[in-house]
Amino acid sequence: MNLFYIIDKLHQHAGMERILSSKMNYLSRLPGWRVSLATYEQKSRPLPFSLNAEVQHYPLEVPIATREGFSFLPWVMAYRKSRKGLAQRLRRLLEELQPDVVVVTVYSFSVLDVIISESRRTGARVVLESHTESSTVLMARKYSYNRPLRLLMQYWDRHLLQSVRRLSLVVCLTAEDTRFWQPYLRDVRVIPNMVSTLRHSEVDYTSQDSRVDYTSQRVIAVGRYSHEKGYDLLMEAWARVAPQCPGWQLHLYGDGDRCPVEAQARSLGVADSVHAHEAVKDIASVYASGSLCVVSSRYEGFSLVLAEAMSCGLPAVAFDCPYGPRHILQDGENGYLVPLGDTEALAQRMVTLMHDSVLRERMGKSAEESIRRRFSVEEVMTQWERVFNELKSQPT
Repeated sequence: MNLFYIIDKLHQHAGMERILSSKMNYLSRLPGWRVSLATYEQKSRPLPFSLNAEVQHYPLEVPIATREGFSFLPWVMAYRKSRKGLAQRLRRLLEELQPDVVVVTVYSFSVLDVIISESRRTGARVVLESHTESSTVLMARKYSYNRPLRLLMQYWDRHLLQSVRRLSLVVCLTAEDTRFWQPYLRDVRVIPNMVSTLRHSEVDYTSQDSRVDYTSQRVIAVGRYSHEKGYDLLMEAWARVAPQCPGWQLHLYGDGDRCPVEAQARSLGVADSVHAHEAVKDIASVYASGSLCVVSSRYEGFSLVLAEAMSCGLPAVAFDCPYGPRHILQDGENGYLVPLGDTEALAQRMVTLMHDSVLRERMGKSAEESIRRRFSVEEVMTQWERVFNELKSQPT
């Protein structure tokens, strides 16, 4: 089996990057399997997670022009030029590697048609992985402030979506997400993310020191400092929580600009109990330091953070956002789901757990067992092996 992954960039210490790296490492260890990776906007930045020596990385370095910094017509010309440059470099690499299957993610939506066309030239089957709530990748969404440009981008989105018909398969993380792709392709399947925190972390979870201490007064939140992660909503909820739970501390970890979160914490009078950290590579040790996880996202493709935290034994409180949390967390058994955007309900459920260490331990152990059973590396990667072997056996 000869697999070729292509993505715009891998540079953040975040869930998608960790999962994709883990999958490539796993598959590259299988006898007779060859795995390659191409990035085209890496810009010489180091990969955030180590890849096996068997995984060959090809940095194509063809950044796709975005609207920022251009007036309209110069942007169109730059966009066309960068797409053409990617096509040329990708064509040469694919002709050299001759992969059986090419895997592309939705983060390459703006050049999806290019990748599909060049891959099919070599006879490769092409798989699209959806790692986020799919409608968010549409280019028109980014130009709501400009009606003529939004209408033009809607036309271009339709063109890109029509190229989906030439795919061999779309793989989504949840059943809800399949609805976005089914009008364009018949074969749309669900394979959830695997949760590898326990197995591959350097933390020794058999030792007493690395087990969750359910008397700890630390709440953990993990994710990019970006709008979709809802940290502004979490700050509103924490302003209700902090007076009821003196001594408790909220620790956030992620890439991006922490200043808005810190400023909001100050304006709400809770800065002393809010700690915004950079992303860390060994996220398992972060989870082990807390006794409760909170997920305040406005939308998710799967919510890997939620699954990983639970796999480490943390009970969780999460917004019931599209699409992942309701498939991971059983409300009242290993944590609580609350209506999306309801910061009062989020605060109330956090307080319930923060006031009861016995409840935290019971729900945390239930969470760990549930994730181990449903999202293990072996369970998920067996599904991927089956899919790739099936595609390879299909006639071109």
